[in-house]
Amino acid sequence: NSSFNLLREGEQPIGTLQLDASALSFSGRLIDMPRKAGHTFMHALAGNGGCPAVASDGPRTMVTMGTNKADAPPAGSALRRPMAGLPPCGTLSGASPLPPPPDDERCFVLWRAYEMLPNVRRHSLLVAHIATRLAERAAERGFDVSVEQVRAAGLLHDIAKSYCVRHGGSHAMIGASWVVERTRHYPVAQGVLLHVHWPWPLPEGAGICSLPFFIIYADKRVRHDRCVSLEERFEDLLTRYGKSAEARHSIRESFAQGKDIERAFAALLQEDIHENSFDCGRLVEREGSLP
Repeated sequence: NSSFNLLREGEQPIGTLQLDASALSFSGRLIDMPRKAGHTFMHALAGNGGCPAVASDGPRTMVTMGTNKADAPPAGSALRRPMAGLPPCGTLSGASPLPPPPDDERCFVLWRAYEMLPNVRRHSLLVAHIATRLAERAAERGFDVSVEQVRAAGLLHDIAKSYCVRHGGSHAMIGASWVVERTRHYPVAQGVLLHVHWPWPLPEGAGICSLPFFIIYADKRVRHDRCVSLEERFEDLLTRYGKSAEARHSIRESFAQGKDIERAFAALLQEDIHENSFDCGRLVEREGSLP
């Protein structure tokens, strides 16, 4: 067992992580960590070559990290790596081969298990539809994309949304932990973890055709259960959530990132996706009764 201090850039302590290390994984408890600081740390873990699983309990957060023991910080050390210097989501060190990503029926079983509200199910169906269409287009153009993984992440990106509406917490972090626990599929879990915002500089070239960006962009094109432009989506977010200067800044920052992803996709896929409705139309109605 060991513990070490967690530091932001600027060397301001944000909490203490207690670790229990084993051969291929370590787990720990973030003690009295503010929610925003917890986001920063979890993104740092994701960028350090693994996917964390998280479960919140009031101000405390349990972390399970699929990584190699040798990668764990030594006792008493500090985590100081700047966010901008972290690589995109890496692969797990020493991990077993990935199982197949969950198919639609398996995702629907998880929806029911975690009591996803009907409006969140409709939203998730549309996000998965748009992300799948983009991933299929990327695969057709020769990019290395797993359409099945993208679709699963789209269906599960808001798996914890209904729970967090009722009880609070980060739906991205808690949802990622549930996906790891129930599917053991870390790339899909990373798509869930990172679907709200990408905390590093966007990759150049073909790197944008990676799983998280399909989910980030698709989620930002769906307002409730309707496909809309980024502009309309973020006008709605500003109206509903832009109650403070900090909130408005965060929303505008997310919008700018969404536009950058949109332009990158348009260039690589040679398609004006800004004007593309992805044949959403009456998709939810065509699906019949919700799963």
